[in-house]
Amino acid sequence: MEKVTPMLESGFITIKTKAEEKLFLQLPEGTTANIQAKLDTAKENVASAVGNLDSLACEGLDQLTTKLPALKEATPELLETAKDTTVTYAEYAKEYVASYSLAQIALKLGDKGLQVVTDALKLAGLEESKHVKPVLTGIKTIRRHARAVRRAGAKAAGIEPAKTIGEASLLGAVAEIVGLNFFLSVVGLQLVP
Repeated sequence: MEKVTPMLESGFITIKTKAEEKLFLQLPEGTTANIQAKLDTAKENVASAVGNLDSLACEGLDQLTTKLPALKEATPELLETAKDTTVTYAEYAKEYVASYSLAQIALKLGDKGLQVVTDALKLAGLEESKHVKPVLTGIKTIRRHARAVRRAGAKAAGIEPAKTIGEASLLGAVAEIVGLNFFLSVVGLQLVP
């Protein structure tokens, strides 16, 4: 920055002196005074505008921090609060999506698929392999999380715990979603999940 500033200043001075020598001599009498007066007026207007913008920015910032007191907190605390709020709303959205019947079926199918993979690996005797053991642990974690999401979705949907789709067989779950019991009730039958 120190090396560039002198170069810019010398360049500006050179341009200014050349303009004064060549341009101002060719202008009619009184034009330079008129230009100088207009430049002085422009400088005053710019200084006034900058002062107004500065006061508006400061007042606006004060009003913003009054309306949102969280902005007065230190940045790490503000980021932590924003992160916690985002995670909370993501959890609400996840439960809301899981409350739909189609999502319940998809979660149940995913759980059954992961169970089949786990059983196949155990049946092959690979559960103690150093390469497969972390995979089984990951599958177990995913299944546990998916079951928790499915139960939270069922609770949000208002499904009674004793008759949730998650506790029904896959055929019972599909029959419940399709409304097969409604059609069977016409003839006096009912499919128990």
